[in-house]
Amino acid sequence: MGTNKALLPIGGQPMIAIAARAMREVFADVSIIADREAPYRFLGLSVIPDLIARSGPLGGIHAGLVRYAPGGVFVLACDTPCITADLIRILLGRRGSGAATIARHAGRIHPLCGIYEHRALPAIEASLRAGRLKILDLLNRVETSYVEITPDLPFYRPWWFDNINDPRQFRRRAAQSGS
Repeated sequence: MGTNKALLPIGGQPMIAIAARAMREVFADVSIIADREAPYRFLGLSVIPDLIARSGPLGGIHAGLVRYAPGGVFVLACDTPCITADLIRILLGRRGSGAATIARHAGRIHPLCGIYEHRALPAIEASLRAGRLKILDLLNRVETSYVEITPDLPFYRPWWFDNINDPRQFRRRAAQSGS
C-alpha cells in the first residue's frame, strides 16, 4: 500500500488502535509485535521486536511466544479492524488441545486470528531456520484446531475478517465506517 497500513484511519482511528481496543477488552497484557516502537507509542503498549529479521508474520508469532513463554499467545493482525472482543472470546472458549487454535470463516483459514501455544515454538523455529515463512505450512505440520465462524454464532458479523490489503479495500472500509 506504500504506507504503514496499521496507522491508516478507519472511523477516525488507526486500524491498530481498533485491534488493540478489542484485545484490551479481553486480555490484561497486550503487546504489539513490530520492528519499530515509535509509530505505536501512542497506544501505550509494549512493542516486541522480531527476533529474526525479515521473517514476516511467522517471525512475529515467534517473538510473541518467546516473550510470553511458557504460555500461549493470541495473535491478531492489525489489518482486520472488524475483529471484536466477542469473536476473540469465542475463539478462547473453543481453544483446542493442540499447538494452535485458528479461526476459519467461509472456507478460509485466518492464521492471524487465533491462539498459538508454546508447544508450537519448536516447529516455528524449524520453519524459520529453513526459510519456510508461510503460516499455513506450519499449521499443516502441527496439531491445529479450527474454529468455524458461522452465522449461528452469537454476535456474528459477516465482515469480521475483512482485511485491508490495498487502497481499494481501505477506501471501501473507510466509507462504510464514515471516515
